Amino acid sequence: TAVTIWSGIWFNSQNFSLKTSVIIGCSLMVLGKSLSLLFPKYLPISKPLWTPTFVMASSGWSILKYTLVKLSLPYIPSIIIQSLNNVGQKSLEVYFAGEFFYVLLTMGENKSLWFKAKNTLTSLFKNENISRAILTTIFDVSLVGLAAFFTKYDVKFR
Repeated sequence: TAVTIWSGIWFNSQNFSLKTSVIIGCSLMVLGKSLSLLFPKYLPISKPLWTPTFVMASSGWSILKYTLVKLSLPYIPSIIIQSLNNVGQKSLEVYFAGEFFYVLLTMGENKSLWFKAKNTLTSLFKNENISRAILTTIFDVSLVGLAAFFTKYDVKFR
């Protein structure tokens, strides 16, 4: 984890162009994958072990995602940016609240609010995947609202 954090700090401290960022990200991904193919016994891509090849590949992917987000920021509405900022500032609180509310919503299995809502939406849309996607979206948007609340009133669970 420390190596990934250090690589993120290093990357963020540089002022790379878009082209250089993409080259670095792709190079790290290719290097990590290539080393794991050349020396599978000694350098597997393994998240539980945080092998050097995993760190290279995941750092490369993270750099590419970061570059994509950086490119899209000027086009994203400010309310979405503020919402993501709130979730980032209160990630522990959002995670805890999400787990807590999910347990409450699913308590009672077939009699739970989640189960009843899913069945109602499934009968309406005739597709369980659509009903699950709608419920998950509503739940996630609610968590973003909680993050805004936690940020505004400086609620902390630490």
